[in-house]
Amino acid sequence: MNTVETEVLYKYVSNLDERGANLFVSSECTNMCFFKKLADNVYFQFGFTPENYPAIESGIIEITDKQLIEHIHTNCGGWFARKCSLDVDLDNSGFVVELD
Repeated sequence: MNTVETEVLYKYVSNLDERGANLFVSSECTNMCFFKKLADNVYFQFGFTPENYPAIESGIIEITDKQLIEHIHTNCGGWFARKCSLDVDLDNSGFVVELD
């Protein structure tokens, strides 16, 4: 990693919190995924799935808002939205509506 890449990475993730982010928790309250927008079409993602190895996955991904919303509906359907700043379809109780 060169100096420019390090500076860009530090700018985005040196002080990261959940404000303005998206946080979803499985119905069993064991799995979670977190998406924080860093720039247009750039998100920091963090996932925790304790029954998997490795249990923690994180990184910076390039994805549009529309693609991320589709990903959430496909992979997090039925999960509770603790925080959601995207236009994800939620039921009246705050759970992600599953795609048919």
